[in-house]
Amino acid sequence: MDMHVPSAVLEARQLPATQPLSNGVDFSFSPQLRANFDKDTHALWMRWAPEPRPCFNPALLADIRAFQEYLAGSGGTIDCYGEEHPIEYVVLASSLPGVFNLGGDFFALNNRCPHRGGSLAHGIQTGLVESKEPGDYRYSRLGEMVKCPWHGWEFDIRTGKSWCDPSRIRVRQYPVAVKPGTELVEGPYKAESFPVRVENNYVVVEA
Repeated sequence: MDMHVPSAVLEARQLPATQPLSNGVDFSFSPQLRANFDKDTHALWMRWAPEPRPCFNPALLADIRAFQEYLAGSGGTIDCYGEEHPIEYVVLASSLPGVFNLGGDFFALNNRCPHRGGSLAHGIQTGLVESKEPGDYRYSRLGEMVKCPWHGWEFDIRTGKSWCDPSRIRVRQYPVAVKPGTELVEGPYKAESFPVRVENNYVVVEA
């Protein structure tokens, strides 16, 4: 991606500050742009602040370009605790689903607004405003609409459809289920067990 960034901004840019984490490394390019590497999943996560918008923020554009240059010069690996770990995934935070809780019903939408890519998870949850004639307004479905923080596009959280043009514009929905953590992920370790029985008030372990 070719981005125009003023030369003065590029000259002031510095290499990212790094900080070790329990499971990887955190990179801070600026208060607006951070990334962290997970050595277990080999994923590099990139996150930027929802405001100000990248298209109007040369400093953030410079940070994003620095991130690209860092990836290009990394050779596909990250130095983590003195060991080289391969980068297998690069994840942009704005592409992760946003999960919304509507009175106990959970809905997941693509976090990227189809207009200009704003983060819907950073948007304002609002209600539905309808009007049959000037001066007559009805407000309903409190909290069931989400408004993009960049340009105010609104989407129905329950369906993902754009309220202004529901037949043409929508954000992708993902299936959501609430399950116990033990059902989703079972640890890799298992303790050895032995048969146990009670005989004449004695607990007998068959080892």
